[in-house]
Amino acid sequence: MLRVPPILAAAAVAAVAAAARSPSPPRVTTAAWAPAPGDLEWVNVRAHGAAGDGVADDTAAFRAAAATGRKLFVPRPPVAYRLTGFVALRSSARGDGSLPLIRMDGADGDPDQGHARNIFVIDGYTGPGLTVSGLRLDGGWDGAGARGEWSHCIRVTSSRNVTIEDNVLERPYGDCVFIGHYAGPSPSFAPRDVVVRNNTLSRPRRCAVAIVSGANIAVRDNRIVKTNDYVAAIDLEPDALGYQHVDGVEITGNELEVAPIAFGGAAVSLHDPLGNASAARSGNVVVARNRGWWTPAAGYLRLPGSAGLVGVVPHLPWSNVTASGNVLRAR
Repeated sequence: MLRVPPILAAAAVAAVAAAARSPSPPRVTTAAWAPAPGDLEWVNVRAHGAAGDGVADDTAAFRAAAATGRKLFVPRPPVAYRLTGFVALRSSARGDGSLPLIRMDGADGDPDQGHARNIFVIDGYTGPGLTVSGLRLDGGWDGAGARGEWSHCIRVTSSRNVTIEDNVLERPYGDCVFIGHYAGPSPSFAPRDVVVRNNTLSRPRRCAVAIVSGANIAVRDNRIVKTNDYVAAIDLEPDALGYQHVDGVEITGNELEVAPIAFGGAAVSLHDPLGNASAARSGNVVVARNRGWWTPAAGYLRLPGSAGLVGVVPHLPWSNVTASGNVLRAR
């Protein structure tokens, strides 16, 4: 069962009251807030026609608001905002303190969809900071469908200085958060300086957080719930493309509830496939002070000192991987 952190739950109830209007949002993203009238730094999705009634397709409204390049303000909807396609973010997105609900309709993980059914796509951002905060994103996975794994709540590619915090990200057909890059006609590079913190990441088809490439990535203080046996809760896994690698990941202070993973896999998995041998070697990973329950990885995968939390697939080696202070609790 999904458990929203107490600070989020309490704030969501309190946010029923009118949001306080101030020049800048409060530091606590679940505190009631709305931009002041005439504040051109922000754009309200309702001003571009988002209905939020759970029936109308709000995709065009969200895209039009995001296309302004201004920060996206998402007020509490009457029911939920309904999307049928991805929204490309050019700047930050923030809720009003009530954890406004955004649902993806029609996702089935089909790889032929590409990133069409991701909720938010952050691609090519290199500004001073883009933050997604105070939102509830529902990817729509029914807990059984297995057609594919390509529909994510948030997809971060070829970007720097991105923070994802204080959200509830749930039920994607793919990952709650996907981080990586792929070669293509547009500028492509490994993401860098990405922080995923203080979120509830719940019931993904694939992973709570998947990192296929990137540097200086932090996954900390999240509540992670994974109810199926597919892949891992947190997966560091370049594709067999010959150029992706992962360098510098901190996984700390997370609370986990992870069902047994197939084939003795680990809740936190490191896997650099043989087909990626021409890329730089991945490493510099710290896994510390995480707690909760999981089934320890099979012995041949298990990283010593990790309480069975971390598994390293013995294909290509990882350098400088450490684990300490992780606590496996009884169920």
